[in-house]
Amino acid sequence: MKSKRNPMVLVAAMALLGGCGDDGGGSAPAPAQSAAPAEAAAAAPVSARSADPGYEVKVIDHARDEVEYGLRRSLGGVEAMLEDAKANGWDTAELEQQKARLEKELQELLSS
Repeated sequence: MKSKRNPMVLVAAMALLGGCGDDGGGSAPAPAQSAAPAEAAAAAPVSARSADPGYEVKVIDHARDEVEYGLRRSLGGVEAMLEDAKANGWDTAELEQQKARLEKELQELLSS
């Protein structure tokens, strides 16, 4: 059974490749001159391109996003610890100081 299967797979693969292959009967390739203007336009300097692309371009500072994410995550953790400390009747002065410091850092980051 195995010896009959291998030639069948080979025949099926050859038929698939033969049917999907380029037979050379298609349209002729475009002349090289028609591609030249497109390449020239693509290689044009930025100043030669349209100043208004039709949409707003935003530059995103991912390093700032990472800092903001870290501050928000830390702030969330401190708030959770504050809730636990209040529920257990523990002193929360240090946690409140940390929360205030993190909120201040976050405000400074967002306002800059």
